[in-house]
Amino acid sequence: MNAENNKRRPEDENVSVEEAATLKKVKNLHTHNREYTTVLVKNLPPNYNHHKVRRYFKTCGSILQIDVTDSTDGDSKLARIEFSSYDQALTAVSRTLKKIGFHQITVEQLTDSTIWVTNFPPGYDASKLRNLLSQYIDSPILSIRLPSLAFNSRRRFAYVDLVSPEVAKKATNRLNGIEINNYKLVAKISNVNERTERTDNAISDGREIIVKNLPDDITIDDLIKMFNEFGDTEKARIVTGDETNPGRHSRYAFITFKNKASADNALSLNGAVMNGKPLHVSKVMRKAYLERQEVKRLLASRKENPKVVGIYPLSDQITPDQILAFITEKAQIRPPDITKVLLVSDHEGALIIADKEAITAKVSLAINGYKFKNRILKCVSAHELSLHYPNEHKTTLNQPKHAVVKEIKSQQASQNDKKLSNDDFRKLFLSK
Repeated sequence: MNAENNKRRPEDENVSVEEAATLKKVKNLHTHNREYTTVLVKNLPPNYNHHKVRRYFKTCGSILQIDVTDSTDGDSKLARIEFSSYDQALTAVSRTLKKIGFHQITVEQLTDSTIWVTNFPPGYDASKLRNLLSQYIDSPILSIRLPSLAFNSRRRFAYVDLVSPEVAKKATNRLNGIEINNYKLVAKISNVNERTERTDNAISDGREIIVKNLPDDITIDDLIKMFNEFGDTEKARIVTGDETNPGRHSRYAFITFKNKASADNALSLNGAVMNGKPLHVSKVMRKAYLERQEVKRLLASRKENPKVVGIYPLSDQITPDQILAFITEKAQIRPPDITKVLLVSDHEGALIIADKEAITAKVSLAINGYKFKNRILKCVSAHELSLHYPNEHKTTLNQPKHAVVKEIKSQQASQNDKKLSNDDFRKLFLSK
């Protein structure tokens, strides 16, 4: 019994009432909260890598992420290990002071050691950001986590994990306010209990609706009065025109409620007739509405637009600015030659819209088959991009994996009278 208790709580057994209450609160937090499920392992043998770290700690629980880096003196390795629950992290902590070869490791919870950095120049990826931060941080940088851009391509921030609260505090003091290419960097200690609300919370919480097909004579006051019947509204605005289809006249409105239930109830007005026009009421999509509408229109069109080229596969952490910088460099064109770069994360790609047909042709010739962020790019039409889905880029665009296997077997059967050499097999598979 005592051994079990020691394993679960390596700290001093004389825990006060206040400490016990804090511990209970922490254990009741969401199991994927990195602040309470991550440990730092120090003094690992210098030959340790991700695989060896995972093998050593796999019995502690489900490991979500491992980051391994050199110590300051280079004589050992540091590892940041993120588990799926708080209890699993505590189990890993119980291995502190154990020996791996000649190295006695220490394992401790990694708390208050993460900084939040934003407003760095557009186009910065994790590698560029690490190079920048290393100029101001003397200690090892354990990891840099960038947000997914699948639902908002304009997000530009990073979480940077450091080795201690002291190092994190020193880093924010050095970094906050410095200017990089006319951008003033913002750096703060990431505090899970004091995080500011995201600007797209209303959308992600399901509290924002869009009302389309509005009559020309309806005002913002009319809308607020109408929808306040379902609950208190935070804000409302009317948009006139269709930015995705110039020349087409339309009016629609965005309305944000204070709670999700009110927004859900407001959907009952879908189809209601106002001044002879039926209203179309629905929840706002997580992606920026106008941009997503343009993407949908381009993907759905069967008529090829010579000024648009699709590229895939791309990580959902690649920003439009990074893509623009890449294609302008490789195609040797000017940034103004590209009108827009639209992310299409659900198809693992992006749409490049140029101001001239010759530019799209130049881009396609320059980057098709080129390696970008460890992925071989393919250039296709917008419609062809709509047929691609993640994890399918190893097969042909319109051909499912089983079709490729069937075709290989068919070719093998047709040559059953001929003994194939190693070169024959190599040609057979490389042609796929």
